[in-house]
Amino acid sequence: MGKLKYLVVHCTDTPPSMEVTREMIEQWHKGPRDLDGGGVRYLGKTYRSRKDLPKDMIGGVPITHMHGRGWDRLGYSVMIQRDGKLVELTPYNNDDKITSDEMTWGVAGINSIARHVVLVGGKGPLYDFKYHFTEEQDIELFAYCKLTILHHPEIVIIGHNQAAEKSCPGFFVYDWLMDKGIESFGLRKRRI
Repeated sequence: MGKLKYLVVHCTDTPPSMEVTREMIEQWHKGPRDLDGGGVRYLGKTYRSRKDLPKDMIGGVPITHMHGRGWDRLGYSVMIQRDGKLVELTPYNNDDKITSDEMTWGVAGINSIARHVVLVGGKGPLYDFKYHFTEEQDIELFAYCKLTILHHPEIVIIGHNQAAEKSCPGFFVYDWLMDKGIESFGLRKRRI
């Protein structure tokens, strides 16, 4: 795959009162996606209809009841819940290589060189961190970024909105990093 270059910050785009679990992320990302003109995409494969899908379940829910993205893997490596708990979603080691089993689908075009962290919350306009997230999430994201920089001093930390036309993660990561006094190699204010 590739050498780790980016840490991309995302949000679940959910209201602050909503708890998000690993199973929910799996349903949203791996659940079947109806295709324009017919067909269904599930785990990276295309089926003629929902009747042709396997009898799989995700988190105890039949996939035929889901409407997701149809991906064969999750979009994130780790999730930071509202209470600041860090949840590993896709196992990875701490070396500077992204292997095929460590790769996630967070941002098209850079997934082979990126690790993706998602914060629970973020629903609403692009604003500042405290508008969308808790103090516990702030503390954990800060610690996660510092540890990542320690292991990978040349990493570039960006928001999803710097790599795609999105409001995700709901704040400007560059400004948040500057407020925290975090400098990472090649820190980018603008889109990549």
